[in-house]
Amino acid sequence: MKRKLSVILTAALVGVTLLSGCGNSKPAQTTEAPKTEAAAQEKSEGASEAADQSEAAAATTFEKKVFKVGLNNPESHPLCQGIKKFGEILKEKTGGQLSLDIYYGGQLGDKTTQMQSLQTGVLDMYMIMSGTLVDYGAKDLKVFTFPYLFDNLEHARAVQNSEIGKQLIDSIQTSGTKMVGIGTHQESGRNYFFTKKPVSKIADLKGLKVRCQEGSIYLETMETFGVSPVSIAFSELYSALQTGIVDGAEQPLSGFYTNQFHEICKYYLMDGHEISPNIVLFSEITWNKLSTEEQAVIQEAFDESVTYFNELSDASDEEILQKLKEAGVEIIEPENPEEWREAVTGIYDKYAADYKDIIEKIRAVKY
Repeated sequence: MKRKLSVILTAALVGVTLLSGCGNSKPAQTTEAPKTEAAAQEKSEGASEAADQSEAAAATTFEKKVFKVGLNNPESHPLCQGIKKFGEILKEKTGGQLSLDIYYGGQLGDKTTQMQSLQTGVLDMYMIMSGTLVDYGAKDLKVFTFPYLFDNLEHARAVQNSEIGKQLIDSIQTSGTKMVGIGTHQESGRNYFFTKKPVSKIADLKGLKVRCQEGSIYLETMETFGVSPVSIAFSELYSALQTGIVDGAEQPLSGFYTNQFHEICKYYLMDGHEISPNIVLFSEITWNKLSTEEQAVIQEAFDESVTYFNELSDASDEEILQKLKEAGVEIIEPENPEEWREAVTGIYDKYAADYKDIIEKIRAVKY
């Protein structure tokens, strides 16, 4: 770039010199500009040739590799579309040499099966919520399961781009999980929804049976709110809600709508109790076989996909909210948001010794 700028400046100076030395000369003859169509064709051919050269260069840099990817949600889900975009960017950057073979909707097995496949290198890439990784050794990620940790979605996304956010992602590999985190796709918060009645304050939860995710903090949070937590596989949740085995559950807007829970649950509480990142993982076995250049281009492609995902997810949430209202779902705001935050202070007190520093750094991130 510097060399190019230097050439341009030199040419400009020469031109000024010639003009100043020829003050009495007649104006120079101008040549006819090429016809528009011919110029456009020449420009197009030049751009095409440059693209071909770029693709050829990429092809010679990287060996052909196809990464097997497992995802839990259906292809239409924004999280899946974000990974699909990542694959498109990666393929473009490497001239088609590095690409993704994506299996949507849990085609490759349940969560446990796919996590084990990732650890053994049978699966190359997977996306999972951070809380699951705690059970595989990434203990610091438990902080993301703390209720009402973030102020809002903007705060959560800012943390993922901060120093503490990157340290937490790096801890996945350094803690011996046999997995490598390359980043996160952060969608909006998880909210409670119910079949029987609207809920706007904690007192409304008394006596309700609510499906609870695995994990001590999830269990303790629900017990604090006075609900009866019930452990049910996600694949069985729809029928459990339909038959009354449980009265409610929790999902972000995308999961609530995509999995069609709105058909039987007409009360959705926008409490945002958890804004936990969806972490994109590579098998450490796969990752260690890659060259430094391959690792770098994968990271670069993923980072570029995050902006696309954020925009898609936000637009999707707005569209979903409108569709839910049209379907007769009552969208409820907490009557007193501080009531919910104050109710879980005991959970923070209990785990303060292990996570105090991390929590302070997270809450100090500007957004």
